[in-house]
Amino acid sequence: MMLPITYPDGPIFEDIHDKYLVSAQSENFYSALKENIFEDPYLIPGTEGQVNSEKWLQIRPFLFTASEAKKICGLSTENGKKHFLQQHLWGIKKFKGNAATRYGTRMEKTARLAYTRAILKKDPLVTVEETGLWVKEEFPYLGCSLDGLVKKNGTIIRIVELKCPYVLRHVHPKNFSNHLSKTQLENFPLKQHSNGKITMKKDHAYYFQVQMQMDVMKVIVSDFFLWSKKGFLRIEVDYNPSFWVAKRNMMEMKHRGLLIPEYFLMRTPRNLKPWDLNDLEESEVEDSENVDGDL
Repeated sequence: MMLPITYPDGPIFEDIHDKYLVSAQSENFYSALKENIFEDPYLIPGTEGQVNSEKWLQIRPFLFTASEAKKICGLSTENGKKHFLQQHLWGIKKFKGNAATRYGTRMEKTARLAYTRAILKKDPLVTVEETGLWVKEEFPYLGCSLDGLVKKNGTIIRIVELKCPYVLRHVHPKNFSNHLSKTQLENFPLKQHSNGKITMKKDHAYYFQVQMQMDVMKVIVSDFFLWSKKGFLRIEVDYNPSFWVAKRNMMEMKHRGLLIPEYFLMRTPRNLKPWDLNDLEESEVEDSENVDGDL
């Protein structure tokens, strides 16, 4: 979905003092968000179909979502921020997919069925449910679209993230370390230790993703489930607040300082550099220190 672009060309709100107006607009935006959250965590109605849901497509650009958590935390350059906002908020030059993503989408239902069968063997009293876009009351601008909820007696006990790696489509996922090239192993979300144990890499985008999902959903365990036609690999991942809280705070700053001002100012569709209120505040502090030093 591409949001409508209605602002005229040319500079607006160029005066740094207008940052106070944008800040006020941002606070109104957050107040409106919280007023529409009735549970914690909260499933946004009508988003159950995810990418096939018009509601999901309408709401997602205004949130920072788990699948982009690492990318957002790493935004630092002007061009990086500009390209991210153009794609995420305005739908400009948006990634259209490739063979790997199309394969993953096509195999997702099969992977979910395999996961459901595996988890029911462990505990026949649980259910695995498809779901939509969730947000957290305390941080309503952070959202996650889950591949599945695992419930027992009506309570969410864990979540699942399904992956169908294209590079392993003809290989059992447990044999990834013997099959992948050096470059592929460097980019792979898992690592195998000398004792044979397999864990997620903490610097991988998928680790950021599952940590944010657990934080939003208030659960302490997630199943990272890799599927291929040759079999599957389930990695149990624990919630790691010592890792995630700092990342969440960073995302909060970037949402308030970068995405929301862009929504009101609409700079990047006009090929103007984005405003980042966090950078403006740092500049003001530096200016203040310079003035004090001259006295």
